[in-house]
Parts: sequence; structure tokens; C-alpha cells
Amino acid sequence: MAKKTEVRFMLYNTGHRILTVNDIVSDCQCTKPECEIRDILPGDSSTVKVNILPTLAGPIMQKITVYSNACNSPEILIIRAVVI
Repeated sequence: MAKKTEVRFMLYNTGHRILTVNDIVSDCQCTKPECEIRDILPGDSSTVKVNILPTLAGPIMQKITVYSNACNSPEILIIRAVVI
């Protein structure tokens, strides 16, 4: 079995209002996303930390969906990797 791996994505608030992250959902139980700061001030950023614990070897693709108050919500984050 592969070891746990952590991936980080940065969320930037380029708008003029507070960006509120309402929810972050993974399409697999082996992927656990979390957001460090849920209310991001204009001009600031926050890290989305994703812990992956793959159960099988081979190529994987995980989808993380970020729901917020942004006009383009939801945002889809894709993780592609090869588990050895």
C-alpha cells in the first residue's frame, strides 16, 4: 500500500469582497481536503490541504470541488498521480 501524501493548493481572493469557502468535497474517501482559512479577505489567500491515502498502485485522478460565494463557484481541483 502507498504512503499518505499531502498536496496543497492556494486559493486567492482577487475580488473586492470577502471570499467565503462554504464546503470542500472529494470524490473519493481516500482523499481528505481541508481549508485553513474559510473567510478570505480581498487580496489575501488560503491553503487547501489535501491528504491522499491511495489504496491501489497505478495512475489515480482525484477531483476536489470547492464551493464558495464566488460567482464562478464551484471550482474543480484535479490531482493526477501515479502510485508506486
